Amino acid sequence: MLVSETIKNYSVRVNSGSGVLVNAMTNRYTYVFTAIHVLDADDAKNEVTDSNGNSLSIIRIYRHPDYIPENDFDCAIIQIEYLENINQQTIEEKLLEYNASIAM
Repeated sequence: MLVSETIKNYSVRVNSGSGVLVNAMTNRYTYVFTAIHVLDADDAKNEVTDSNGNSLSIIRIYRHPDYIPENDFDCAIIQIEYLENINQQTIEEKLLEYNASIAM
């Protein structure tokens, strides 16, 4: 599998923005790292979809407590259903294909 394909598999859409999948240390859930500004204030209105357009079930949303639009704390963690195909790994940047078509 190409590095760009791996990156695509770890990418998700959060409403009109994006996020990245990271598994927890257990198999109870998976995390999505994203920005608060892409979230709706009403948790029930937020949607997370994988790179194939499949909807992922949101368990809970954790917003940075000090977020205001003028500061640097534009981050949130979304707890979703466990995804077993997300394995923690590192990739050497030199393996990323030049001009690979990816989005983060």
